[in-house]
Amino acid sequence: MTTAAQGTHAIAVPVDPTAPLSLAPVWHETIPTVRADALAWRTRELRRPLAPGQVQRALLATYLDGADLILTTARSHLDSPALHALATAQPGLGLSGDVDLGPLPDGDIDAAVLAAVAVTLARYDGLTEVVLAVVGAALETVAFSIDDDRKVDELFARSVPDRRAAIVVQLDTGLAVGADYEPGMVTGFAVTVQVSRGPGDRLVARVRSSDAALAEMFARHLPTVFGQLRTARSVGDLQLLTAAEEAAVVELGAGRTLPSLRWATIPEAIAERTAEHPEAPAVSFESVTLSYRELDELSTRVCAGLQARGVARRARVGVCLPRSAELIAILLGILKAGAAYVPMDPDYPADRLHYTADDAELSAVVTTQSFPGHTTIHPHDLLGFTQKTPRPEFGAKADDPAYLIYTSGSTGRPKGVVVGHRSVLSLVEATRGFALGPGDTWTQFHSVAFDFSVWEIWGCLMTGGRLVVVSPLTARSPDEFFALLRNERVTVLNQTPTAFGQLAGDPGELDVRLVIFGGESLDPRLLLGWFDARPESVCRLVNMFGITETTVHVTAEELTRHSALTGSRAVGKPLPGWSVVVRDPAGRIVPIGVPGEIWVGGVGVSQGYYCRDELTAQRFVTDPTGQRYYRSGDLGRLLPDGRLEHLGRIDDQVSIRGHRVELGEISAVLLQDPQVTAAAVIVAGGRLLSFVVTSDDPLAIRRRAAGILPDYMLPATITRVDQLPLTTNGKLDVATLAALPRSAPVPVLAASDGPQQDAVQVICGVWSELLGEPVEPTDDFFELGGNSLLATKLGLALKAAGFPGLPVRELYRRPTPAGVAGYYGKGTADPC
Repeated sequence: MTTAAQGTHAIAVPVDPTAPLSLAPVWHETIPTVRADALAWRTRELRRPLAPGQVQRALLATYLDGADLILTTARSHLDSPALHALATAQPGLGLSGDVDLGPLPDGDIDAAVLAAVAVTLARYDGLTEVVLAVVGAALETVAFSIDDDRKVDELFARSVPDRRAAIVVQLDTGLAVGADYEPGMVTGFAVTVQVSRGPGDRLVARVRSSDAALAEMFARHLPTVFGQLRTARSVGDLQLLTAAEEAAVVELGAGRTLPSLRWATIPEAIAERTAEHPEAPAVSFESVTLSYRELDELSTRVCAGLQARGVARRARVGVCLPRSAELIAILLGILKAGAAYVPMDPDYPADRLHYTADDAELSAVVTTQSFPGHTTIHPHDLLGFTQKTPRPEFGAKADDPAYLIYTSGSTGRPKGVVVGHRSVLSLVEATRGFALGPGDTWTQFHSVAFDFSVWEIWGCLMTGGRLVVVSPLTARSPDEFFALLRNERVTVLNQTPTAFGQLAGDPGELDVRLVIFGGESLDPRLLLGWFDARPESVCRLVNMFGITETTVHVTAEELTRHSALTGSRAVGKPLPGWSVVVRDPAGRIVPIGVPGEIWVGGVGVSQGYYCRDELTAQRFVTDPTGQRYYRSGDLGRLLPDGRLEHLGRIDDQVSIRGHRVELGEISAVLLQDPQVTAAAVIVAGGRLLSFVVTSDDPLAIRRRAAGILPDYMLPATITRVDQLPLTTNGKLDVATLAALPRSAPVPVLAASDGPQQDAVQVICGVWSELLGEPVEPTDDFFELGGNSLLATKLGLALKAAGFPGLPVRELYRRPTPAGVAGYYGKGTADPC
C-alpha cells in the first residue's frame, strides 16, 4: 500500500505477467527498466487519482524483470481489507518460507511476537509509534510506543480503535487480509506476518508482502530482533542487523580506492599543466584571454603582493570582485600564498558581505568596495605588484584550507565550510573517468560563492582545459548563454537542472561532450529532447549528488535514455575515495533498500564549520571504527547494486536554484524586523513563499529583508496573516499555508485588444499574472519577487501577449513595466 490520491486506496503487488488475472478490464503498460529502478514511476502511478465516475482501475506494469499489478479503488467501492484481499488473490505475491523465531518465550507469547514485529517495522521506517492490525477471533488495532530509551519490558500495546495499521499480524490462524495504512518509506506496500506454533514448542513466522524482496528481508530480521528481547534492557539495545550484515552494507556503499595523489596542493597541479603547455589558453572572459603562462605570472604577483602585506599561511583572504579572468588569477595567487580564499559575491547585500568578513576573521579583503574594520586591497595593487625577489615562497600544505564558502544556516547566521587542498585534489583525481584534458573548454557558469564553481574552476585548470568565465547577465539569459556555448565551442558543461532546463537552442549545434548536473534534484525526463539531438554516444550526461561540506560531489550516475524514460532517482555510486552509508535517526545502519539519513565519508569530508565547534560536532561525527562522516540531512537509500537513491530532505533545508537554503534562516531574518511577530517560509511550485504576522506593509518587510538576504533566498511573496495555522500536534500547518490566497492578480489585457490599450497596463497585467500579485507601472520586478528564472518566463509571457522578445539584460537595466514599455517604444527590440 502506498499513499494514494484523496478518496482512494491503492496497492502494488508483483505478479506473474503470463498468469490470468481475475480482473477486467486491465490496462497494460511497459516500463523499460528493472522493477527496482521504477520506484519513482510506481509512486506516481499509485498516487494518480481515478477518472470522474471511475470506481476502480487495474494496471499491469511490465518491467524488464517482472511485473506489478497496480490496483486503485474508490474508498466507497472497496474498503482497504477487501482491496488487499483482491490483490493478494492474484498470482505472484511475494511470500517468504517458514522462519524459525525460536523457542516459546516465557510470559505472554503474543505480546512478545507483536513487540518484535513492531520494533522491526519501526527500524525500517524510522517510527516511534507503530500501529499493528492483529487478526485472531476478530480484527483489533493496537499501538506500540517505541523509542530508544524505553525499557524492553515496558514495551506495551494499547488498543486504538479506528486507527490505520502499518502491518497485519496473524496469530495461529490463516493469512489475514490487509488493513488501511498510511505508509512509511519502505513498508508502504501490503505486508502481513503470520505466526504459528511449530514443532518442538517453537514459533514459526511467515512474511507475505507485495514486494518479494521486502518479504525476504523482513523475515530475516524478525527473528534477530525476537531473539534479543530476552536479553536487551532498552529498545535502543535491539539491533536489526548483525555485525556481518553491517559490514556488508558499509562495503556496498564504499567507493573504489583512490589512487595516490600526484600533488600536495592546487597550485602544484596547475604548475604541472603550465609547464606542459605554457602558451595554451587558460582563462577567457569576454575579450580577455590569459594563457597558462600569463595566469601563472599574474597569480605569482598576487602571491608576492599578499605576502608583502603580511598575509601568512592558513590566513583567510576575502575576495569580493565581479567575474573576470583576473579574478581567477587572484584566487590562484591566494592559494599560492598558503592562504584560503573566502569568496563573496558583490551582488549579495552589504549586510551579508560584512557579516562574512567579520565571521571569517579575514586578514584582508581584495575588493573595490569599502569594508570598515578590515584591511582592503585593490586588485590592481596585487595584479601589478612588482616583486622584490625572483619568486615568492609558496606556503600551502596538503592539509591546509583552500577555501571557506558560506552556506545558509538555520539560526539566521550563515556558516563557513572549511575545505582543504587535499579534498579538491582528490575530487579531480576521482573523476579521471570523465577523460578531462587540454582539449576541453569549460564554463564557469556559477558564482565563486557557490561551491559548484570550485569544480568548474579547479577541475578545468588542473586538467589543462580552457575556462570560459560567464558574465552574470549572460548566465541569466538562456539565449545568450546558448550562443556562448556554441561560439566558444564548450565541451564540458556544469549545470543545475533548473538552469539546464531553460537552455534555448538546438543542442545539435553544440560541441558539448559532457554535462554534469548537480546542486538539486534532477528529473531525468527533462533530458529526452537532449538525447534526441545529442545521444549518449556523442555526449555523456552525469548526475552527481554532492554537498558543500563534502567537497562538491559525492556520487556519479551515468544517465541514458533509459534513465530518462523511467524517471530514475538514483544518483549513482560513490566516487573513488568517497563513501556513503544510510542510517536511522539514532545512527544505526539500516538494511539495503531501507531509507534513512545519508552519511558521507571519505576524502571529501571537509574540515568542519569555521568557529562553529558545537555545530561541527553535531554534523561531523566519527563512528566506532574511526571513520569520519558528515551527516547530510538528506534522505536516501542504498540499492542492492551499490547505487544511492536520493529521496529529498529530512529537515527544512531546500534547494533553490542549486543553493541549499535553510528555511529557518529566512524566517529568522524576517523576525528581525521589529514589525513582525511571527513568520514562516514554505516552498510551493519551486518558489519561496513567506507568511508574516504583522501590521506593516509586506512589501516594506521584503525590502528590508533584501538588505540582508541574497537574491536566491528572498521570498517571492510575503503574505500577511492574522496568525500562523498549526496542526493538531502543534506544528506549522504547511498545507493550509500553501492553500491560503495571496494577492489577487490584475486581469491580463491582451495586446491584441487594440492600440487603444495602454502598453504599460498590458505589461502590468502580464507581470501580475506571473507574480501572483497586483503590479503598478513603477514597481520593480525583482523587489516583487522576480528572479532570473522568472525573468525568463516573463520574456515568454510577453511574447505570448504579442510583444517582441525581451532580453534578460534589458529587464535588469529597466526592471519596471514603464521601463520595459520604454524599451519597446524605442524600437530596439528584436522582431517577434
